[in-house]
Amino acid sequence: MFDTKIAVFRQFSPKGARVVGIALRAERKNVDKITKGARMHP
Repeated sequence: MFDTKIAVFRQFSPKGARVVGIALRAERKNVDKITKGARMHP
């Protein structure tokens, strides 16, 4: 399944690809540090 997602993503240039989400799995305090300052979609 992961390989399929990579193959689909490779069809687009890095500038043309739009990241619409991100998943993180860690302790809450670590995720908070990573995402500090990130804004939600407008």
